[in-house]
Amino acid sequence: MSEETPGSSAALVQVIVLLVDRESPAPEPDGLAAVALASVMARARDPSNPAWERWLSGPVGKSVRRADAKNYAKTAAAHPEAVEATHGRGRAMALPPLPMDALPRTLARLQVSGTRLPAGPEDPVTGRGSC
Repeated sequence: MSEETPGSSAALVQVIVLLVDRESPAPEPDGLAAVALASVMARARDPSNPAWERWLSGPVGKSVRRADAKNYAKTAAAHPEAVEATHGRGRAMALPPLPMDALPRTLARLQVSGTRLPAGPEDPVTGRGSC
């Protein structure tokens, strides 16, 4: 078993913040697509950031956290380096990898639980939700 150090790739995590509107949350397919798109766009925005290389060289960790509209706006203002993506009604922002044990307070206080979104519209072929 190897020891983890703060600069190792296993100690880094990409934080993605998902907007979960309390009154009218986005359907799950839109939220999932926004999260995925934000993650890729964050990497594409700054590929020379050394944190990406360390993160990609080992186990890839991501942490999706939820925020209501007010906390989403506060988080965006506190982290101008975040990249925002939308898909349909889904909205998410992603940051470059950060040390998991030293997340800024604005990110650490956002909850991981409660990110489940309502199923999307029924698929006409299967009769089930689209996710």
